[in-house]
Amino acid sequence: MNYDAACFHTEQCAEKYLKARLQEEGFTFSKTHDLRMLLNLVLPFESNWDGMRPHLQALTAFAVDFRYPRAMADKAIAAEAIKLCCI
Repeated sequence: MNYDAACFHTEQCAEKYLKARLQEEGFTFSKTHDLRMLLNLVLPFESNWDGMRPHLQALTAFAVDFRYPRAMADKAIAAEAIKLCCI
C-alpha cells in the first residue's frame, strides 16, 4: 500500500470539501492548502465546524510532507490521517 498517497489524499479530501462549501456561498478564495485558513473563511456560515480545527491542523501537513520525497508515511501515520479526515 502507498501510505504516502493515503496521507496526501486525506488532506485533499478535506481541502476540496471546505472549498466546495465556500463555492456554495459564492465566496472566492486564493490557492491554498492551508486548511485552517479555509476553515476560518467557512466559519461565518458554518460556525459548528470549528471543532474540526485540530484535525484540519494535523491534515494540513499532509498536503506537502508526504507528497514529495522527504518524509515517508507508515501504516500507523496513514491510519491516523484517515481517522482525522473522517471525523
